[in-house]
Amino acid sequence: MLPSDSGNASQTNRVPISESPELLRLREYLKSTATGWPSREEPSRIVVTDIQMPMRAMCRFMVKWSIASIPAALILFVLGLVLGGIVMVVRTIL
Repeated sequence: MLPSDSGNASQTNRVPISESPELLRLREYLKSTATGWPSREEPSRIVVTDIQMPMRAMCRFMVKWSIASIPAALILFVLGLVLGGIVMVVRTIL
């Protein structure tokens, strides 16, 4: 059973989300900035200048990357064989 809004002192005061302190602070911050909410028309530009990664973790990442590239290489090889076979058949017909 839900407690009624009869002003019981033991109830906690609930604040609607539109009046939460965090949201009010965010609104004040956005009013104080010149641009407000980020515009969707202007893409944000990010330049990565450095990645701090331990050498061992980077080596593991590169090994995983090279292992993951094997199926892609096999698929490209099979596609090359198929397309090469099709080209040879078309050349013999013409």
